[in-house]
Amino acid sequence: MKKTVSYFRLAFAVCASLAAILQILAVLISYDVGTNYFRQGAVLPILSVVFALLGAVCGTVAARMTDIETQNTTPFPKGISPAPVSVGFLVTAVFLFVHGNTTLSLVTAAFMIVSAGYGILTGIPTFQKSTIPVYLGIAAIVGYILLNAYYYFDVTVEMNAPMKVMTQIGLLCAMVSLTGELRYLLGKPMQRMFLTMSAWVVSIGALSALSVPLAFFLGKTDRADYAAGGFLVCCAVLTSIVRIKTLLRAPTSEEPSEDDNTADSDETAE
Repeated sequence: MKKTVSYFRLAFAVCASLAAILQILAVLISYDVGTNYFRQGAVLPILSVVFALLGAVCGTVAARMTDIETQNTTPFPKGISPAPVSVGFLVTAVFLFVHGNTTLSLVTAAFMIVSAGYGILTGIPTFQKSTIPVYLGIAAIVGYILLNAYYYFDVTVEMNAPMKVMTQIGLLCAMVSLTGELRYLLGKPMQRMFLTMSAWVVSIGALSALSVPLAFFLGKTDRADYAAGGFLVCCAVLTSIVRIKTLLRAPTSEEPSEDDNTADSDETAE
């Protein structure tokens, strides 16, 4: 069983990496500048999506097969280590303030700044048992919703434009994963579900995490606001990787066991 889980985790990592690499190559080779679309018949964008979905499936299977009782009881660090997503929130806020010209963009930017506090405080052990990060986490969820709404109602970019769709889906995955983090702060974790959601952030987020910011910096698109969204997804991906590694690390003998307090309802049902 242990070896099988390792194989699925490896497959998840490989597929997510390939999805990111193929999407970068698609931007470099197949992106049709000025149209917001890839060239008709381009294979690389399709392959990247296939590997992203395969990665999500492998990550899901690995999460369901994970023996929770032998793993850590929290995805948050034991020492001071702010989450990378806090940087993503701040950068997105700056880009929206500078390049956004609507009420929605300014409100979203304000929520992004507040959201950065969540990533910072959850990286400080003293605050991990406080209610403050919970409220900031709720603000971060609202921030994700508002940013998605900002892209959704942006009529200057087609509704089905790949960069737009990939960024929105990546942000949605990050938002859902964040709800799983809040369950840990509230003392009601669902560990396998959280591992599953984090795997989706990494694998699906790989489609926009690097390719969308790269498209902007290479002059393939002039939309800095979308580049900011892609960068936020990138930071969310990095945060999910850190959370997964922390959760899968076996607790040391010095650490008190919290199995009785952290058993999630879905494992109990099993």
